[in-house]
Amino acid sequence: MAAPTSRKFLGRPSLPERTFVINALRTETVGGVILLVAAIVALVLANTPLSGVYGDIRDFSFGPRRCICVSRSLPGPPTAC
Repeated sequence: MAAPTSRKFLGRPSLPERTFVINALRTETVGGVILLVAAIVALVLANTPLSGVYGDIRDFSFGPRRCICVSRSLPGPPTAC
């Protein structure tokens, strides 16, 4: 029998472990539970003294800083929204 190999804390899991996690996350039930937990955490943060943290998370954005609206009916270059 082979000796068990040691793994670093939060290291890369073995293939069977990764397959199990991937398959679990693909099911609708797990996705629904994750969404429900996120909604409960948001409600708790928004209604406690930590509401400032909730506001910071809610207002966080990444990507382009402005939206470019493209209208086919108007001639000329696209304009900012």
